[in-house]
Amino acid sequence: MRPLLRAAAALVVVLSLVVIVYAAAPAGVAAWGVRHASDGAVLLADAEGSLRDGRARVTDARGRWSVPVVWTLDAGTLWQGALTVHFGASPADPVRGMLRISRAAIFASDVDATVPAAIATLWLPPVIALDIGGDVRLTSPAFQWSDRPQGRATAHWSPARVADARAQVLDFGTLSAALDAQDGRLVARITSAGGDTAATGDVRIAGARIDADVTLAPRTATPSPLLRAIAPFGSAQPDGASRYSYHGAWQPANR
Repeated sequence: MRPLLRAAAALVVVLSLVVIVYAAAPAGVAAWGVRHASDGAVLLADAEGSLRDGRARVTDARGRWSVPVVWTLDAGTLWQGALTVHFGASPADPVRGMLRISRAAIFASDVDATVPAAIATLWLPPVIALDIGGDVRLTSPAFQWSDRPQGRATAHWSPARVADARAQVLDFGTLSAALDAQDGRLVARITSAGGDTAATGDVRIAGARIDADVTLAPRTATPSPLLRAIAPFGSAQPDGASRYSYHGAWQPANR
């Protein structure tokens, strides 16, 4: 997690200077900062307003997904060495909550955000071409990402559908994850309801390490073609399910 915190600290310094000097600058300045910080992987399109109060669409370079956001910067916390951003101007805004970035941690509170599940493609290596459908709703009263993460959150993905380049589909119905930060690691417990494929298991993240153990099982007499295609990559279970495990490092892919 230290590289993430160092990047966050650098972002605080850069944005603090920008806000102090260009508080009334157009929101397009924020668009430039996001593009630069993400190496072009994430963009702020159609930016309007100012750096202090603005709106835009968060999207990827290929335009596969888009999320409208409205933000307000709290310049008062800059003198405390933290950048605080409030998202959402009304209950209708899909992204609402508060985000505070400091040298020590990234803290979020009162989060209620609904975003396209296709955002997950940012974390997929380029050789994996998947079409990820549906939306993910993430809620959390308070969550802190640091060397020792703290807090709880819930995520619901629906309709949870994944298709490969041959248009073969896995349908999980609604997939839910209960996220709990404890003992210096983040644990996500996964369940699903509906669809043609059931998913259960957990994912554990500690620093740059990820340990995932997920089981996929057909809910119908005839498993989906995509489930049959990926079955050889897992361990066959007596009930016809397949268990998939991964233990190693994770890193977002710049796509």
